[in-house]
Amino acid sequence: MPVLEQIFVNGLLSALVYMLMALGFTLVFGMMRIVNFAHGEFYMVGAFAVLVFYGFLGLPYAVAIAAAVVVAIVLGYLLERFVLRSVASDEMSSMITTLGIAITLQSLVLILFGPSEQAVNRPISGTLSLDNAIVSLDHLAVGIAALVVLTLFCVLMKKTKWGLAMRAVAQDRETASLMGIPTSAVQSMGFVCATILAALAGGLMAPI
Repeated sequence: MPVLEQIFVNGLLSALVYMLMALGFTLVFGMMRIVNFAHGEFYMVGAFAVLVFYGFLGLPYAVAIAAAVVVAIVLGYLLERFVLRSVASDEMSSMITTLGIAITLQSLVLILFGPSEQAVNRPISGTLSLDNAIVSLDHLAVGIAALVVLTLFCVLMKKTKWGLAMRAVAQDRETASLMGIPTSAVQSMGFVCATILAALAGGLMAPI
């Protein structure tokens, strides 16, 4: 039983982070009707951004996470505005384009950081005993942070104008456009949000 409890706790904390990935993936699929093959690479970008700002430059971990979010915002906006929007009318072309983006990002990281594994030091040391399970404090902090982000995302989608607009576009793009919703801007916002969620997941999991 102690082994099962340990697996359950570790799995739960990791699942909270991977839910960020899942939300971003489904957001893009719902709004753009494409499978974003580059979504995993946005996770990678978040992890390597934390490596650069926290591991190489020595900035505080929280600042590195914020920097990873900024990188994700810029990357997501540029890709959607200048790459994906030009092929948005063809779903197959859009999916192939995301595959090209994925290969490009992989190649850039390989050129910049090499093929060797990269390690990020844990920002928090120590463990916490939960009955028969032992959890590292940094893993617990990451799980809590992911839960906070998930909650904020739900509030964004249900309570804000932009969130409601994204839901409307995902449900029926043509009707949303007829109702006066700027669908292109909302789609860009949705893609950027998805990129942020993936990069956050990567940044949070980088030291784990």
